[in-house]
Amino acid sequence: MTAFPGASPRGSALVAALILIAHDAGYRTAIRAAAPRNAVATSGASSVYDITTTERWMHGRESPEFTEPERSTRSVSIESDTHAPDGSRVLSMRCSKSYGDRLLATVAVDSKGHLLRVAASLPPSRHEQYPLFTPHQDSVRQFIDGETRTTVALPASRVWDLIPTRAPHGGRAGESWRDTVDLHASAGRFAQRFEGVRTSTIVGDTIIGSRRFAIVRDSALVRYYESSEREERTLDTFVVVERHATGTIIGRYLLDSAAGMYQLRDDTTRLTGTAIRRLPDGRTFKTPARFERARHIARYSSAGYDSLIAKRSSRQGEFSIVARPTGIEERVSAGEAGVRDSLFNALSASRDAGERRRIWHLFRRWSEKESDRRALQRIAFEGGDQALGLEVARDRLERGDQVDIATMRELLKVLSDPGYAFSLSIEPDLNYERINDALLGRPPAVTPDTLNWPCAPEACRILAAQWPRAKEPRLRALALVARFTMNPASMCDSVFVLSRHVPIMSGVQTLAIAASDRRCGDALGVLPPKGAPWGAWAHWLRLTRGWVFQPRVQTGDARLRSDSLALVRLAERLSGRDLEGEWKLDFSKARADSAQYVYGYLLAILGVAPESSSEIADRIESAPQGRSDLGKLEMMTLFASRTHPADSAIAEEVVGTLLAAALDGTKSWPLLHPSSTRNSALSTPHRVVDALDGAYGPNEKPISAPIVLDRSGIPPGVLAAMEHRGVHVVDSGFVLPSNESALELHVDAPQMVGPFLMISLAHRHLAARVNGHGQSWAGESTYFLLHTKSGWRIVSSVSGIT
Repeated sequence: MTAFPGASPRGSALVAALILIAHDAGYRTAIRAAAPRNAVATSGASSVYDITTTERWMHGRESPEFTEPERSTRSVSIESDTHAPDGSRVLSMRCSKSYGDRLLATVAVDSKGHLLRVAASLPPSRHEQYPLFTPHQDSVRQFIDGETRTTVALPASRVWDLIPTRAPHGGRAGESWRDTVDLHASAGRFAQRFEGVRTSTIVGDTIIGSRRFAIVRDSALVRYYESSEREERTLDTFVVVERHATGTIIGRYLLDSAAGMYQLRDDTTRLTGTAIRRLPDGRTFKTPARFERARHIARYSSAGYDSLIAKRSSRQGEFSIVARPTGIEERVSAGEAGVRDSLFNALSASRDAGERRRIWHLFRRWSEKESDRRALQRIAFEGGDQALGLEVARDRLERGDQVDIATMRELLKVLSDPGYAFSLSIEPDLNYERINDALLGRPPAVTPDTLNWPCAPEACRILAAQWPRAKEPRLRALALVARFTMNPASMCDSVFVLSRHVPIMSGVQTLAIAASDRRCGDALGVLPPKGAPWGAWAHWLRLTRGWVFQPRVQTGDARLRSDSLALVRLAERLSGRDLEGEWKLDFSKARADSAQYVYGYLLAILGVAPESSSEIADRIESAPQGRSDLGKLEMMTLFASRTHPADSAIAEEVVGTLLAAALDGTKSWPLLHPSSTRNSALSTPHRVVDALDGAYGPNEKPISAPIVLDRSGIPPGVLAAMEHRGVHVVDSGFVLPSNESALELHVDAPQMVGPFLMISLAHRHLAARVNGHGQSWAGESTYFLLHTKSGWRIVSSVSGIT
């Protein structure tokens, strides 16, 4: 039995060994193998393998021009290499991926390099107070490799093939030998089986420096089988995926005979077969499958590998908190029509999957135009690239674009048939979840303008028509979500019953329960009745807000807590009640601060302050904490619409004061209720010409670049003063070239309601971005002021920095 050189640490789905997996989750695979006896010699960690892999699995409907290979880098350091008198060895290895996991492994081989055993362990999962994944999810994720987690990789199979076999007769040129491989590995529902015959031939030798290396060529016919678990969130379960394939692996390498290790190795793999997806309800989906992989292995000394990593790091751009586009990115960001059209033409004509993805990601990151995303989606679908078209469609949903009829029909192909999705290697969860979230976040029933619906009315009706006729249970559930959010009357019980069986319904269940004023199923948390005491409303707020932390609740609920405007408006629609009027009346009757705060909070959701600005000012200036907190909430509610510009004289005064503090560090306005010195410093305007405190450690310096001021929102008198001191005043929409540095300032036009004023300052310290270098950062502060007998005082402020 021998190691097989065709495998990749990332593509170890192709080459499994008999392994002993030391894993915290308790998975074990027993083997029979003898360890080297009477070890007498140990060499230290003097070698590091640098392994780069390009690979892709393609299912039935996928084509190479539309399926981008996944590229990865892995290093494997040889920590120790212990030799026995009989020539057998035990090597300790440490494996690190470019994107995460660190693996410890021990590999034992006989005198000819034939594998005796592998013991490998992945690091234990971190114990977190609020873990993102369950223990079972963590264990499953550890066995699925790659940044996109497409390749099965049991721990030991990631390193077992890194020790080459030796020629049986001394390694003369022309010598050939064959190895028969019959290897198995399993861990829970994960399994890998590899069978085949490899032929190796020494075709010559070469001298590098003063050392001689044998040149070896190998090839193999192989049969491969794997089984794995994949999470299906919208079914709240795990499904089993199997692959059966046969094909060839061809390699060529330089052999360091003295060390018994590869010096360089390149190999390619081609497999064809079948992929099967098995759902817990007994449904099975089958599709043709193909696998392609190219791998390059290079061995370095420890010092040589450190030098390699330093060179790679120097070629990577310096991290900047504020992303500034350069080159073609900058032109896409600027919306240059010629560049846009050229890229669209390239996308239409290209049959290179990598190029197609690069074009898509250029627009995804740097273009804010909905028309660009719509054009990209159309080009993808018209060219037959369904996977890319659906990815663009999901991105559009996430950004708030509207799904049209044609897009909905394309989505339904995947939503209605898991087999179709499997044939395109599309995980169905994202498609169900994105539509579900869009419907919950913007329920059509309470969105008067149909242009703001998540889907065009006819597209929404096409989806809703799938209830209850669709065969796929998740599509039936999604159709019910569409029906409910379009016309919620009399749908509460149906929603509640179905949500017990389909996890994707958890979000609409929350919506149905919290918006209904009658018991929905046997659920708690329905809308309190008219005239209910304030405590009932406080309980409703706590309960419905807490639902988002339940394990089965999906992402949509984060936008449908009881502090969601959509939920409250839908509650009014369902109940036929005037909640705003009820809460105003209850507020006026309440005497306790706690009761008034609850009703004030509910009204703030609707953007309504229940008291006049003078009454709010009295609250804020009074000492008790409860009265002051409610007053601040009401004060902020006054400015929800941002449609109350201050008069010109006041605007000139406050903008001038704010800019003087930002540029010169002059005193601005004091706090209404002074607290600690630290809080006062954080809550009042400060000098932003200086670099951010502690942002980049001891090397940060005050900015010396030009100051640029956006003229929008700046009174004429202040503009003249800024121009006089040398500030560069620009129009709204100005974009600083990426190879220039500046401090950019933007002041929102002051808003004033009664004695209250709101003013905001945003500032960006932009460093020139040259060859990927140049760090930038940004910050913003909003100040709420109250005009008192002593002048302006800061009531509250909100600040943020990158």
